[in-house]
Amino acid sequence: MKELYYRPLTLEDTETVLNLNLRPHDKEEAKVLWGCDPKSAIAESLGTSLEAHVIIFKGEIVGACGVSRRAEGGGIPWFFVTDDFDRFNKVTVARLAKEILQGWVDKYGFLANVASPSPSMKRWLEWLGFTVEEWKAPYIGEFFRFHIRKESE
Repeated sequence: MKELYYRPLTLEDTETVLNLNLRPHDKEEAKVLWGCDPKSAIAESLGTSLEAHVIIFKGEIVGACGVSRRAEGGGIPWFFVTDDFDRFNKVTVARLAKEILQGWVDKYGFLANVASPSPSMKRWLEWLGFTVEEWKAPYIGEFFRFHIRKESE
């Protein structure tokens, strides 16, 4: 079995996912963007998802990702992990992320969201294929808006 993989989230996974000890970056984003604690932000993400997956590392759930519905069409990708993320093999993570993202782009056609600005986040999003723009959110502050569209066939 692979050391790092993802699978669809099950009802049995929900409690574990709601109680993950997220990276400080993810905790701060929940507070700023959602105006609530991380557990409530995770519950909201799960509750609005078109699909959700757990990320498994060495047999343990260390994160989750999914796509929520956009009123304008397409989807809103979301992703959060524990501090264990820093222990992952970066090449393996990159391959897994590309695989997940390509499936979503093929399925939903257009994905967009916002993220806390940092040079490493921008490089990561651009490497994944997103167009990244700086954005000043009213009453919140500076963020990145990012989006990707399925190429016409």
